[in-house]
Amino acid sequence: MRVEPRDVVRAWVEAFNRADVDALASLYEGAAINHQVAESPVQGRAAIREMLAKGFKATEMVCISNGAIRRGCAAVASSTFATARSPSSADTGTSSRLQSRMASG
Repeated sequence: MRVEPRDVVRAWVEAFNRADVDALASLYEGAAINHQVAESPVQGRAAIREMLAKGFKATEMVCISNGAIRRGCAAVASSTFATARSPSSADTGTSSRLQSRMASG
């Protein structure tokens, strides 16, 4: 069964909104790089999981998907993030792009 990039994006957003760091980490390749706009890049599935766990421990967060575009075997998604600490529009303007490389098949 072929997995579509948009399905990976949907699974990522759903796992993020459950604060499910194990499910999130499973969506990354072992040597993946996650670069949040205001942070230094984090490389490797375990390091990405740790970064996400620290973030969820620090505050409740939610991801609102603004849509995804498929480009071959990749999906580029734009999302807005909000925290429970400050759910105002001033804290929800961060945009992030998720690229998921899919195994062909």
